[in-house]
Parts: sequence; structure tokens; C-alpha cells
Amino acid sequence: MMRQIGYRRILMTFGFVAAGAGDWFLAVKGSPVRSSGFLAGICCFAVAHAFWIAGQIKEARPDARVFAAAAIPLMIFTCLRLVPVLPTNISAAIVAYAAISALSLSVAVGGRRLFYTLGIFLLAVSDVMIGARMLHAPGWSHLVGPFYIAAEILLCVSCIRSREPRLSLTLRPLAVTMAFGAVAAASFSMAMATFPGGGYNPLMKMLSVLGRTAANGVKWPACHYLFIAGMVASAAGASTAMLSRRHLVGEKRRRVLDWGASLNAAGLLTIAAMPENVNMAFHNAGCWLAAIGGGMALFSLDRKAASCAWTILLVSVVCAFCAILLLNAMKVVPFSPAVTAMQKVLILSFAAWVFRLVWPSGSVNR
Repeated sequence: MMRQIGYRRILMTFGFVAAGAGDWFLAVKGSPVRSSGFLAGICCFAVAHAFWIAGQIKEARPDARVFAAAAIPLMIFTCLRLVPVLPTNISAAIVAYAAISALSLSVAVGGRRLFYTLGIFLLAVSDVMIGARMLHAPGWSHLVGPFYIAAEILLCVSCIRSREPRLSLTLRPLAVTMAFGAVAAASFSMAMATFPGGGYNPLMKMLSVLGRTAANGVKWPACHYLFIAGMVASAAGASTAMLSRRHLVGEKRRRVLDWGASLNAAGLLTIAAMPENVNMAFHNAGCWLAAIGGGMALFSLDRKAASCAWTILLVSVVCAFCAILLLNAMKVVPFSPAVTAMQKVLILSFAAWVFRLVWPSGSVNR
């Protein structure tokens, strides 16, 4: 055991050295995005992740479901939003770095070390903020530093501590889900209130309108950032609720549930990463991923009368939404308020089911 701890600390220390070299190129020298120094900085951080992964690999393996949940939105954001504005060599390096970041996060979650997982997660968040800064989105520059410093502190604590608390999927899922749900509700409400020009009517406009990078002549409106916060909180809350029920089902259903939670989170994060006014096709792909993942989780937990009732309700709402989309395509019903209002019914129905999963009397499979 002591030998394993020493092995991990040595490799994590090498990772800190590589990250320090990356800081030298990117923070101290301030290498421009299109320079060789910037490329060297990216490579140094990729090496740091490689060392950190190697340090965990004896006690954790990459979790394919976490990798999918992180890699899909990261790669879509990187390939479709960053690559077009960067030189070829920088683009290739950033795509590779996005992949190794997702792999690093999947290993961290697989090991369930609390400080280490939070550190890698915050590092990934700071990297996304750097990407947003490359797109000239205002506001992110002030947050990169605090998130990065917090990430490094957590990683250092993980390196020093021999006995580290472990993440638990069943630890107060109600409180966690309620907290993320409150953040999501508050974020979407404030996004509606700050929509440029006012007059956002949830029954007449799709929710994704709030996430546009430009609305009513205003570039990077506040509602864009609030929408992102709401989608991230929604992904976290839904995943917590779904995965907190995995101990109640058998092995086969558990695999379906795990992948359902993963695809649902990937879809919600893709919606956040790809505003509809940037690329509608991939924005819609995120919607489909979220729906497919939610459906997989729903059916994996459908075993008794109570959960069957929820399945019937949610499937009915989805069918009604699809029918309205078809009728709109046939020009039988108008897009607003038919499609827009039904979208809110679908969202609220799914949210109610998520909270039902973690409510004390809502153990759907008992």
C-alpha cells in the first residue's frame, strides 16, 4: 500500500512539473495563441495529464461512460467552435488535449478520490473557459485564474493525503439534486428576465433561445451565460438522481441506467456548448442525446406500478411533442405557441420525474 502511494505521488509530482512548464509558456510568457510557445504550453499540460493518469491507473481504470459524457461536448465544442478560428497545428493539439482531458476525468471519477476528481474537473472547466476566451467571449478571462488555482490546490491536497475521502453516489442524493435543481431554476429564470429587449415569453419561445451568443442585436448577452449555468446544473442534478438509484436494479439494467445517465449528461452539456445560432444541427443532436439518455434511464428503472405510471406519463408527453412537431412541419399548427409550449411541458415533466427519483417516498423500485 505504501509503495503504491509513493508511486502515485512521484507521478503526480512529475505532472505538477509539466503543468508548471505549461504555466511558464502560457501564463508567465503570455505566448500568443498562434505562437509556438502556446503550442508548447498545450503539450506540457497534455504531458501533465498523462502523468496524473499514470499515477491513478493502479487503482482506477477509465470509465467509458464518464469519458463519453465529457468527450462528446468537449470534442464538439473544440472541433466546431475552436478549430475554425485557429491554425492547423494549434487546432490538432487542442483536439488531442480535449481528448486526454476527458480521459483524465474518466480515470479520476473511476478512482472516486474526492479532491483529485474535483481538481481534474475544475481544470477541465478552466480549459473550457480558455476556449471561450479564444472566441472573444467576454467575462471568462477573470474566471480562468481562480478555477485553475483551485484545481491545482485540490490536486496538491490529493497528492499529499494518503487517505482521501471517496465520492459516493448515494450520499444525500436528495440534497444534491435539490441544490442543482435550484441553481438550474434560478439560472433559467434570470436568463428569461435578462433576455435582450425583454418580453421573453416561455410559451412563445424555445428555451434554447436564451443560449444564443447574440440576441436582438446584443452580442454575448447575460442570458447566454445564465443558460450555460442552467444546463450544466441540470446535467449534474439529473445524473445525480439517476445514478443514486443504480443499487436498486440488477446488473443488466444498471448498465443501461449508467449509459442513459451518461448520454443524458452529454446531451445537456452539448446543448450548453453549442448554441442554436452557432450550429443548429449539433445543437439538436445534443437534444436528441439528452432525450435518448433520459429514455434509457427511464426504462431501466421501470419495474413496478409507480415507475410504470411515470413511464406512461413521460412517453405520452414525448409522443405528444413529436406529434406537434410533425403537425408543425405539415403546417397544420403554428410553431408558437404549439411547439414552444409543449417543450416546456416536456422539460417540466422530466424534471418532476428526476426529483421523484430521489424523494424519500419515491424509491421507484422498492
